[in-house]
Amino acid sequence: MKPWPASSARQGFRSSLYLLGLTYQGFGLLMLAFALLALGWGEDARGFLLGTV
Repeated sequence: MKPWPASSARQGFRSSLYLLGLTYQGFGLLMLAFALLALGWGEDARGFLLGTV
């Protein structure tokens, strides 16, 4: 069995990192929005958000 060419392995690693970064960015934006909403609405909104999860 021949090992993978380094270039294709590196390219696949880079693309998977890119996809992971996009996913984490999306989750970060969602969490930021929830935090801003909770801070803006006060304790009631925080309890509501925590209760629905």
